[in-house]
Amino acid sequence: MQKQAYIIRSSAANLSTSSLVTMPRTYQRKTANVPPDEKSLRAALDAVLKERTSIHVATDLNNLKKSSLFDYVKKFRGSESIPEQIKRTESSHQVLSKKLESDLVKYLKTCSLMSHGLTTTEL
Repeated sequence: MQKQAYIIRSSAANLSTSSLVTMPRTYQRKTANVPPDEKSLRAALDAVLKERTSIHVATDLNNLKKSSLFDYVKKFRGSESIPEQIKRTESSHQVLSKKLESDLVKYLKTCSLMSHGLTTTEL
């Protein structure tokens, strides 16, 4: 075992910076599981919340996963009406909205043109 650990350490030490692979900045889905479309999700939510259909029956009729529909039912159960847009448009990890992010980019570009730019660590 000690010999294998030494081989791993020695091979890691011989790596050059040109052979290192950089991580991609955008996520690409690796599976064929597609998220539910807005139309079938709305139909299933209407069936469960307004018509009092069970989640199991609504998922069978609209070709959805039970766990996905359950999450949306849980989210909208207390509300009086279902909003027009059910699914979020931004990423779940996105902190700023797209409009706010574009405004911030414009502001930072303007500041950098006036010689008041910030480095990436200062942002």
